[in-house]
Amino acid sequence: AEPKWDSEGASPTLAEGAFFQREWLKTEQVPPCSLWVRFWDFATTVKKTGDFTCGALCAMGPNQVLYVKDVTRFRAEWPEAHNMIVDVTESDALRAREQGVRYVVGAESNSSQYAFVQQLMRHSLFDPMGEGMKVPLWPMRASADKKERASGWAALARNGRFSMALGAWNQDFVAE
Repeated sequence: AEPKWDSEGASPTLAEGAFFQREWLKTEQVPPCSLWVRFWDFATTVKKTGDFTCGALCAMGPNQVLYVKDVTRFRAEWPEAHNMIVDVTESDALRAREQGVRYVVGAESNSSQYAFVQQLMRHSLFDPMGEGMKVPLWPMRASADKKERASGWAALARNGRFSMALGAWNQDFVAE
């Protein structure tokens, strides 16, 4: 395969992927799942070369298959990112209630990201325990680098236990 260059013009990578192979990433109809989790990784910048703030909506389905229903990603500074996360959460929570399933939000809370989680927690939509109609928001401290944390997803995908719901986000997700 032809190598491609990363966004900074360095370190060629194989077009089919080095860590995740394209053939591992399949799309299919998502079966009913009782718990959906949207996990946010914050990257609050608008630079075209900067990372995306990204929220993946996932569930563990039958036969321990990890299903990714949606990936929302954008580049925005914190005030705008906060509002976009709240909007996505409201939409997800409404859909979850209509389907009678649980919905939880997780967010990386290392160093400066902890302040973002604190501000989200102050929004009337969130509550750590999900009391009433509020959405549980669980801060998570990363205990390893991104590649190590993604290794679980890669192992599932390599073994045919990772699937994506067909959506407009698939092409960007696979390319990244």
